[in-house]
Amino acid sequence: AGESSEARCRFGKRMEMFRMHYASLGKEEWWWVMDDVQEAIGAQLQKEGYVVLDGLLTTPQMRALKSEVLACHKAGKLETAGLVNGKKEGSEEAKY
Repeated sequence: AGESSEARCRFGKRMEMFRMHYASLGKEEWWWVMDDVQEAIGAQLQKEGYVVLDGLLTTPQMRALKSEVLACHKAGKLETAGLVNGKKEGSEEAKY
């Protein structure tokens, strides 16, 4: 059984508070690498196996990433990939 939507909402609000706090300290681009944020993200990963981080990138970072991905796609550098469940022991059973 996964986490309740209420618990996911609490986690999202906690991440938003971290983001706003570090933005107020001039660290908007790097809020997610701070020790307290990493601890909260790690706990969520251990509990659920995934994390959703709204607001991870700033708008300029998103635009730069989009531009880079489009350029890689145009140059034929992107390959089909899959997902892996890190909680599974064997590599074959971990694939989606």
